[in-house]
Amino acid sequence: MNTLGHPAAASTIWKVEAHHERVLCELHKKYSDLVSQLDAEKKRGEKLQQIVKETPGAATGSPAAMEDLKGKLTKKIKERLAQTSASSSTTNSDGATYPPALTWPG
Repeated sequence: MNTLGHPAAASTIWKVEAHHERVLCELHKKYSDLVSQLDAEKKRGEKLQQIVKETPGAATGSPAAMEDLKGKLTKKIKERLAQTSASSSTTNSDGATYPPALTWPG
């Protein structure tokens, strides 16, 4: 008999510990995936800020500056999509691909 006084207690404890280990592994993988996505988004944000800084008049929101900015962003997006389609896209644990497809409204 084990220390808990019941023969099946050790087996139950082992099953619970195994379950907890599986859950922790899954959560760690999800966390790692999210950290990677966050890092990628931070880099994208920095690149966007740089593009805005390089576009004269973007801070004022003038229509010409916005069209120029839209053109630059569209070019960067197309380059990025070409890079991702050249390599296999990453799939997260929910089955969604990353980065998501980007389209311009209207």
